[in-house]
Amino acid sequence: MGIRGVLLTLVSLAMLAVTPSLPAADPVQDLIDNMQKDSDLPASGGKPGAFSPGVGFPGTYESVRDACADHGNLAELLDSVITWTWIWEGEGNKATNTRVACRHARAYWLSKSTGRWNLAFDVRPSGLTWPMTWRDGKCTTPFMEPAKVSGRGFGNQRNEDAEVMSCKPTLNINYELWGKTNIGHEAFLDVKAWYLATDVKLIVDDPAQPDDRDLAKYIATVGADFMTSQRDKTSNAIKFGVRDKRENDRNQPDGYPNRVVDGFHCRYRLIGKDWLTVHAISMGPQYHKEYGNRPPPPWGPPWADHTYRPTKNAWPYARPPYVLTEDEVRANPPPLLPTAKAKP
Repeated sequence: MGIRGVLLTLVSLAMLAVTPSLPAADPVQDLIDNMQKDSDLPASGGKPGAFSPGVGFPGTYESVRDACADHGNLAELLDSVITWTWIWEGEGNKATNTRVACRHARAYWLSKSTGRWNLAFDVRPSGLTWPMTWRDGKCTTPFMEPAKVSGRGFGNQRNEDAEVMSCKPTLNINYELWGKTNIGHEAFLDVKAWYLATDVKLIVDDPAQPDDRDLAKYIATVGADFMTSQRDKTSNAIKFGVRDKRENDRNQPDGYPNRVVDGFHCRYRLIGKDWLTVHAISMGPQYHKEYGNRPPPPWGPPWADHTYRPTKNAWPYARPPYVLTEDEVRANPPPLLPTAKAKP
Protein backbone atom coordinates (compact mmCIF):
# COMPACT_ATOMS: atom_id res chain seq x y z
CA MET A 1 0.00 0.00 0.00
CA GLY A 2 2.89 2.38 0.74
CA ILE A 3 3.35 4.97 3.46
CA ARG A 4 0.94 7.45 1.80
CA GLY A 5 -1.78 4.84 1.51
CA VAL A 6 -1.32 3.76 5.12
CA LEU A 7 -1.55 7.35 6.33
CA LEU A 8 -4.68 8.02 4.27
CA THR A 9 -6.30 4.87 5.60
CA LEU A 10 -5.47 5.83 9.20
CA VAL A 11 -6.95 9.29 8.64
CA SER A 12 -10.15 7.73 7.24
CA LEU A 13 -10.46 5.41 10.23
CA ALA A 14 -9.86 8.29 12.62
CA MET A 15 -12.65 10.28 10.98
CA LEU A 16 -15.00 7.33 11.40
CA ALA A 17 -14.15 7.07 15.07
CA VAL A 18 -14.58 10.74 16.04
CA THR A 19 -17.35 11.98 13.74
CA PRO A 20 -20.52 12.28 15.83
CA SER A 21 -24.05 11.86 14.58
CA LEU A 22 -25.59 15.08 13.36
CA PRO A 23 -29.16 14.92 14.65
CA ALA A 24 -31.92 16.60 12.70
CA ALA A 25 -33.05 19.99 13.92
CA ASP A 26 -36.04 18.16 15.39
CA PRO A 27 -35.09 14.46 15.59
CA VAL A 28 -38.54 13.44 16.82
CA GLN A 29 -40.17 15.14 13.83
CA ASP A 30 -37.60 13.44 11.59
CA LEU A 31 -38.69 10.09 13.02
CA ILE A 32 -42.37 10.89 12.48
CA ASP A 33 -41.65 12.08 8.94
CA ASN A 34 -39.95 8.76 8.25
CA MET A 35 -43.26 7.02 8.92
CA GLN A 36 -45.43 9.48 7.00
CA LYS A 37 -43.55 10.85 4.01
CA ASP A 38 -42.41 9.29 0.75
CA SER A 39 -38.85 8.11 0.19
CA ASP A 40 -36.11 10.60 -0.67
CA LEU A 41 -35.11 8.85 -3.90
CA PRO A 42 -36.08 5.79 -5.97
CA ALA A 43 -33.72 2.85 -6.36
CA SER A 44 -31.59 2.71 -9.50
CA GLY A 45 -32.46 0.91 -12.70
CA GLY A 46 -36.18 0.63 -12.09
CA LYS A 47 -35.72 -2.30 -9.72
CA PRO A 48 -38.29 -2.76 -6.95
CA GLY A 49 -37.82 -0.67 -3.86
CA ALA A 50 -38.05 2.86 -2.49
CA PHE A 51 -41.39 2.04 -0.94
CA SER A 52 -43.33 4.54 1.02
CA PRO A 53 -43.41 3.58 4.71
CA GLY A 54 -45.76 0.97 6.02
CA VAL A 55 -46.88 -0.69 9.22
CA GLY A 56 -47.72 -4.36 8.92
CA PHE A 57 -47.18 -5.84 12.34
CA PRO A 58 -46.07 -3.24 14.88
CA GLY A 59 -44.44 -6.02 16.89
CA THR A 60 -46.84 -6.23 19.79
CA TYR A 61 -48.35 -9.40 21.16
CA GLU A 62 -51.86 -8.05 20.63
CA SER A 63 -51.37 -7.17 16.97
CA VAL A 64 -49.96 -10.60 16.10
CA ARG A 65 -52.51 -12.42 18.25
CA ASP A 66 -55.49 -10.71 16.66
CA ALA A 67 -54.20 -10.77 13.07
CA CYS A 68 -53.12 -14.40 13.31
CA ALA A 69 -56.24 -15.65 15.06
CA ASP A 70 -57.02 -18.01 12.20
CA HIS A 71 -53.42 -18.98 11.49
CA GLY A 72 -51.96 -20.86 14.44
CA ASN A 73 -50.48 -19.69 17.71
CA LEU A 74 -47.51 -17.55 16.67
CA ALA A 75 -48.44 -14.89 19.22
CA GLU A 76 -48.14 -17.39 22.08
CA LEU A 77 -44.59 -18.27 20.96
CA LEU A 78 -43.38 -14.80 20.00
CA ASP A 79 -40.05 -13.97 21.64
CA SER A 80 -37.55 -12.66 19.05
CA VAL A 81 -36.96 -9.68 16.80
CA ILE A 82 -34.65 -9.24 13.82
CA THR A 83 -34.06 -5.80 12.34
CA TRP A 84 -32.93 -5.30 8.79
CA THR A 85 -31.21 -2.38 7.13
CA TRP A 86 -31.43 -2.29 3.36
CA ILE A 87 -28.77 -0.38 1.44
CA TRP A 88 -29.54 0.24 -2.24
CA GLU A 89 -27.94 2.13 -5.09
CA GLY A 90 -30.16 5.13 -5.73
CA GLU A 91 -31.34 6.53 -9.02
CA GLY A 92 -28.67 8.66 -10.68
CA ASN A 93 -25.65 7.30 -8.82
CA LYS A 94 -22.39 8.23 -10.61
CA ALA A 95 -19.88 7.41 -7.86
CA THR A 96 -17.39 4.58 -8.28
CA ASN A 97 -15.12 5.22 -5.28
CA THR A 98 -17.73 5.58 -2.53
CA ARG A 99 -18.93 3.13 0.10
CA VAL A 100 -21.72 3.26 2.67
CA ALA A 101 -20.55 3.05 6.29
CA CYS A 102 -23.09 1.58 8.75
CA ARG A 103 -23.00 1.43 12.53
CA HIS A 104 -25.20 0.78 15.55
CA ALA A 105 -28.01 -1.42 14.29
CA ARG A 106 -30.26 -1.13 17.32
CA ALA A 107 -33.75 -1.74 18.63
CA TYR A 108 -35.67 -0.54 21.66
CA TRP A 109 -39.04 -1.70 22.94
CA LEU A 110 -41.50 0.40 24.92
CA SER A 111 -42.86 -1.21 28.09
CA LYS A 112 -46.60 -0.94 28.70
CA SER A 113 -46.10 -1.47 32.42
CA THR A 114 -43.36 1.10 33.06
CA GLY A 115 -43.62 3.49 30.11
CA ARG A 116 -39.86 3.16 29.58
CA TRP A 117 -37.91 2.35 26.44
CA ASN A 118 -35.71 -0.74 26.87
CA LEU A 119 -32.66 -1.56 24.77
CA ALA A 120 -33.01 -4.89 22.95
CA PHE A 121 -29.63 -4.71 21.20
CA ASP A 122 -27.05 -2.34 19.69
CA VAL A 123 -24.62 -4.11 17.34
CA ARG A 124 -22.35 -3.57 14.40
CA PRO A 125 -24.55 -4.49 11.41
CA SER A 126 -23.69 -7.43 9.20
CA GLY A 127 -25.58 -9.30 6.53
CA LEU A 128 -25.63 -10.52 2.96
CA THR A 129 -26.13 -9.35 -0.58
CA TRP A 130 -29.39 -9.46 -2.49
CA PRO A 131 -28.53 -10.09 -6.17
CA MET A 132 -30.69 -8.50 -8.85
CA THR A 133 -31.31 -10.04 -12.26
CA TRP A 134 -32.24 -8.18 -15.44
CA ARG A 135 -33.97 -8.83 -18.73
CA ASP A 136 -34.60 -6.27 -21.50
CA GLY A 137 -33.60 -3.47 -19.16
CA LYS A 138 -36.04 -4.50 -16.44
CA CYS A 139 -35.40 -6.12 -13.08
CA THR A 140 -36.77 -9.66 -13.05
CA THR A 141 -35.84 -10.58 -9.48
CA PRO A 142 -39.10 -11.19 -7.60
CA PHE A 143 -39.17 -8.68 -4.76
CA MET A 144 -40.00 -10.13 -1.35
CA GLU A 145 -39.87 -13.68 -2.70
CA PRO A 146 -36.55 -14.85 -1.26
CA ALA A 147 -37.25 -18.46 -2.18
CA LYS A 148 -36.58 -17.48 -5.79
CA VAL A 149 -33.43 -15.49 -5.06
CA SER A 150 -30.12 -17.33 -5.36
CA GLY A 151 -26.49 -16.34 -5.11
CA ARG A 152 -26.60 -14.37 -1.90
CA GLY A 153 -23.23 -13.84 -0.26
CA PHE A 154 -21.04 -11.57 1.82
CA GLY A 155 -20.25 -9.30 -1.14
CA ASN A 156 -17.80 -6.45 -0.65
CA GLN A 157 -18.54 -5.82 3.02
CA ARG A 158 -15.62 -4.83 5.22
CA ASN A 159 -15.29 -3.98 8.89
CA GLU A 160 -13.90 -0.48 9.35
CA ASP A 161 -13.55 -0.72 13.15
CA ALA A 162 -15.26 -2.31 16.15
CA GLU A 163 -18.47 -0.35 15.54
CA VAL A 164 -18.55 0.36 11.80
CA MET A 165 -18.86 -1.82 8.72
CA SER A 166 -19.21 -0.69 5.13
CA CYS A 167 -20.59 -1.97 1.84
CA LYS A 168 -20.83 -0.86 -1.78
CA PRO A 169 -24.18 -1.46 -3.49
CA THR A 170 -24.40 -1.60 -7.27
CA LEU A 171 -27.13 -1.83 -9.88
CA ASN A 172 -27.06 -5.62 -9.52
CA ILE A 173 -26.38 -5.98 -5.79
CA ASN A 174 -27.96 -4.42 -2.73
CA TYR A 175 -27.41 -5.31 0.92
CA GLU A 176 -29.57 -6.54 3.78
CA LEU A 177 -27.87 -6.04 7.15
CA TRP A 178 -29.18 -7.50 10.40
CA GLY A 179 -29.29 -7.26 14.13
CA LYS A 180 -31.36 -9.65 16.22
CA THR A 181 -32.14 -10.80 19.73
CA ASN A 182 -34.50 -12.90 21.84
CA ILE A 183 -36.16 -10.75 24.50
CA GLY A 184 -38.36 -13.59 25.77
CA HIS A 185 -42.10 -14.13 25.52
CA GLU A 186 -42.86 -12.44 28.84
CA ALA A 187 -41.24 -9.25 27.59
CA PHE A 188 -43.23 -9.44 24.35
CA LEU A 189 -46.41 -9.49 26.39
CA ASP A 190 -45.33 -6.11 27.75
CA VAL A 191 -44.30 -4.53 24.43
CA LYS A 192 -46.29 -1.46 23.41
CA ALA A 193 -44.08 -0.36 20.49
CA TRP A 194 -40.70 -0.81 18.81
CA TYR A 195 -38.06 1.70 17.74
CA LEU A 196 -35.47 0.64 15.12
CA ALA A 197 -32.41 2.54 13.93
CA THR A 198 -29.10 2.32 12.07
CA ASP A 199 -26.59 5.11 11.38
CA VAL A 200 -25.24 5.48 7.82
CA LYS A 201 -22.85 7.79 5.96
CA LEU A 202 -20.74 7.92 2.79
CA ILE A 203 -17.02 7.19 2.98
CA VAL A 204 -14.26 6.97 0.39
CA ASP A 205 -13.65 3.44 -0.84
CA ASP A 206 -9.97 3.74 -1.86
CA PRO A 207 -8.24 6.76 -0.22
CA ALA A 208 -5.58 6.67 -2.97
CA GLN A 209 -8.27 7.46 -5.57
CA PRO A 210 -10.36 10.64 -6.04
CA ASP A 211 -13.16 11.33 -3.57
CA ASP A 212 -16.39 11.17 -5.61
CA ARG A 213 -18.92 11.18 -2.76
CA ASP A 214 -20.59 14.26 -4.26
CA LEU A 215 -21.64 12.03 -7.17
CA ALA A 216 -23.02 9.28 -4.93
CA LYS A 217 -26.69 8.34 -4.67
CA TYR A 218 -27.27 5.58 -2.12
CA ILE A 219 -30.43 5.02 -0.07
CA ALA A 220 -31.27 3.13 3.12
CA THR A 221 -34.27 1.98 5.14
CA VAL A 222 -34.70 0.05 8.38
CA GLY A 223 -37.40 -2.41 9.37
CA ALA A 224 -38.03 -5.50 11.47
CA ASP A 225 -39.57 -8.96 11.51
CA PHE A 226 -40.98 -10.64 14.60
CA MET A 227 -40.62 -14.34 15.19
CA THR A 228 -40.11 -17.29 17.49
CA SER A 229 -36.76 -18.53 18.74
CA GLN A 230 -37.57 -21.87 17.12
CA ARG A 231 -37.63 -20.18 13.72
CA ASP A 232 -34.40 -18.40 14.63
CA LYS A 233 -32.76 -21.79 15.20
CA THR A 234 -34.04 -23.53 12.10
CA SER A 235 -34.31 -20.82 9.48
CA ASN A 236 -31.98 -20.89 6.51
CA ALA A 237 -32.61 -17.17 6.21
CA ILE A 238 -30.99 -16.60 9.57
CA LYS A 239 -28.20 -19.12 9.10
CA PHE A 240 -27.26 -18.50 5.50
CA GLY A 241 -29.30 -15.59 4.25
CA VAL A 242 -31.29 -17.85 1.93
CA ARG A 243 -34.91 -18.71 2.59
CA ASP A 244 -36.18 -21.99 1.27
CA LYS A 245 -39.66 -22.31 -0.16
CA ARG A 246 -41.28 -23.53 3.03
CA GLU A 247 -40.61 -20.20 4.74
CA ASN A 248 -42.96 -18.50 2.32
CA ASP A 249 -45.61 -21.20 2.71
CA ARG A 250 -48.12 -20.77 5.49
CA ASN A 251 -48.81 -24.49 5.37
CA GLN A 252 -45.26 -25.29 6.49
CA PRO A 253 -44.11 -25.13 10.13
CA ASP A 254 -41.44 -22.48 9.52
CA GLY A 255 -43.55 -20.42 7.12
CA TYR A 256 -45.49 -17.20 7.44
CA PRO A 257 -47.22 -16.72 9.77
CA ASN A 258 -46.46 -19.80 11.86
CA ARG A 259 -42.96 -18.75 12.94
CA VAL A 260 -42.38 -15.21 11.63
CA VAL A 261 -44.28 -12.15 10.41
CA ASP A 262 -43.13 -9.07 8.53
CA GLY A 263 -43.07 -5.94 10.63
CA PHE A 264 -42.79 -2.33 9.55
CA HIS A 265 -40.18 -0.05 8.03
CA CYS A 266 -39.50 3.61 7.35
CA ARG A 267 -39.10 5.47 4.06
CA TYR A 268 -35.82 5.21 2.14
CA ARG A 269 -33.39 8.02 3.04
CA LEU A 270 -30.68 9.50 0.86
CA ILE A 271 -27.28 8.94 2.48
CA GLY A 272 -24.83 11.85 2.78
CA LYS A 273 -21.32 12.58 4.05
CA ASP A 274 -22.42 13.02 7.67
CA TRP A 275 -23.83 10.32 9.90
CA LEU A 276 -27.58 9.99 9.33
CA THR A 277 -29.83 8.05 11.68
CA VAL A 278 -32.30 6.05 9.60
CA HIS A 279 -35.04 5.10 12.02
CA ALA A 280 -38.58 3.75 12.28
CA ILE A 281 -41.19 3.39 15.00
CA SER A 282 -44.48 1.54 15.52
CA MET A 283 -46.72 4.41 14.45
CA GLY A 284 -49.61 4.44 12.04
CA PRO A 285 -51.76 4.24 10.14
CA GLN A 286 -49.53 3.88 7.10
CA TYR A 287 -49.80 1.57 4.09
CA HIS A 288 -47.65 0.63 1.14
CA LYS A 289 -49.01 2.59 -1.81
CA GLU A 290 -47.74 -0.16 -4.08
CA TYR A 291 -50.19 -2.56 -2.44
CA GLY A 292 -53.23 -0.48 -3.24
CA ASN A 293 -53.58 0.83 0.32
CA ARG A 294 -53.70 -2.72 1.63
CA PRO A 295 -51.42 -4.27 4.24
CA PRO A 296 -47.92 -5.42 3.31
CA PRO A 297 -46.92 -9.09 3.05
CA PRO A 298 -47.64 -11.63 4.33
CA TRP A 299 -51.24 -10.41 4.60
CA GLY A 300 -51.50 -8.57 1.32
CA PRO A 301 -50.17 -8.56 -2.26
CA PRO A 302 -47.94 -9.63 -3.88
CA TRP A 303 -48.44 -12.95 -2.05
CA ALA A 304 -52.05 -13.62 -2.98
CA ASP A 305 -52.18 -16.86 -1.00
CA HIS A 306 -51.36 -14.92 2.17
CA THR A 307 -53.91 -12.16 1.66
CA TYR A 308 -55.70 -11.21 4.83
CA ARG A 309 -59.41 -10.64 4.27
CA PRO A 310 -60.94 -8.17 4.39
CA THR A 311 -58.21 -5.82 3.11
CA LYS A 312 -60.29 -3.08 1.51
CA ASN A 313 -58.75 -0.02 3.12
CA ALA A 314 -59.24 -1.63 6.50
CA TRP A 315 -56.11 -2.71 8.33
CA PRO A 316 -56.95 -2.24 12.00
CA TYR A 317 -53.56 -3.51 13.21
CA ALA A 318 -51.86 -0.42 11.75
CA ARG A 319 -54.03 1.84 13.90
CA PRO A 320 -54.25 2.59 17.62
CA PRO A 321 -54.35 0.92 20.05
CA TYR A 322 -52.00 -1.44 18.21
CA VAL A 323 -49.60 1.36 17.31
CA LEU A 324 -48.55 4.67 18.81
CA THR A 325 -50.16 7.94 17.77
CA GLU A 326 -48.03 10.89 16.71
CA ASP A 327 -48.83 12.63 20.01
CA GLU A 328 -47.66 9.57 21.97
CA VAL A 329 -44.38 9.53 20.08
CA ARG A 330 -43.82 13.20 20.89
CA ALA A 331 -44.75 12.77 24.54
CA ASN A 332 -42.43 9.81 25.10
CA PRO A 333 -39.83 9.57 22.32
CA PRO A 334 -37.36 6.69 22.21
CA PRO A 335 -33.61 7.15 22.79
CA LEU A 336 -32.55 8.70 19.48
CA LEU A 337 -28.80 8.23 19.91
CA PRO A 338 -26.92 4.91 19.99
CA THR A 339 -25.38 3.45 23.10
CA ALA A 340 -21.74 4.22 23.87
CA LYS A 341 -20.31 1.15 22.16
CA ALA A 342 -21.88 -1.39 19.88
CA LYS A 343 -21.05 -5.07 20.05
CA PRO A 344 -19.20 -6.37 16.96
